Amino acid sequence: MANIIQIQLLDENTGEVLETVVPETEGRAVLLADGTDLQTYLEGLVLQEGAQGPQGERGPAGPAGPKGDTGDVGATGSQGEQGLRGATGATGPKGDNGASGPTGPKGDTGIQGPRGLQGDQGPKGDTGNTGPQGLRGPAGADGIDGDQVRYGADYASASTVKMFFKKLV
Repeated sequence: MANIIQIQLLDENTGEVLETVVPETEGRAVLLADGTDLQTYLEGLVLQEGAQGPQGERGPAGPAGPKGDTGDVGATGSQGEQGLRGATGATGPKGDNGASGPTGPKGDTGIQGPRGLQGDQGPKGDTGNTGPQGLRGPAGADGIDGDQVRYGADYASASTVKMFFKKLV
């Protein structure tokens, strides 16, 4: 099975992979100026990891989200028990024909009526204000030039060359 070269294009600030490119040829088909094929050259590279840089500054707070839909109306609660009925007041004496007789005494207060239906839920309130922006962090150190590689028998005696890969559409 042939070895296929895969090149990842990275964001220079975050290091995130922006795009992965697979050239339309094998690495052994690309020859360098010294006659070495690109696949052999790439397999012989020894990559060195540098020290981790300082943490970048905190980004700004994101915008507030959109207002949500109003929720469904809740179920109606069960009806409470009915209270006892009060006693009927006494009837006043019958008056003679002519002048009206005195008014009878006031009856007891009637029982409380049944509980009414539950009202609809009100609309959702507005979203709160966005918080303050965080403090700016320290600037990161400059990185090394990423377009140079070394090749040779060992690192100390290796030659430095600049490389460029053209993306084929």
